Amino acid sequence: MVLMLTLSFPFTTLFQITSCSIYILIFLLNSFQFINLLYHVHTVFRLFSCKKLFSGLKQISL
Repeated sequence: MVLMLTLSFPFTTLFQITSCSIYILIFLLNSFQFINLLYHVHTVFRLFSCKKLFSGLKQISL
């Protein structure tokens, strides 16, 4: 009985790790699209910030 548990334990752990990694992969694929969206928002925000910075610099130089 103990031997059976000892033998089945690595397989159970392996199965859990595999299923977890599959879930993580699915989550990453889903969140990748979300990250893509965030990246676009971030890029637009950065462009806006740069524009603000440049207009600020122009005002300072004038």
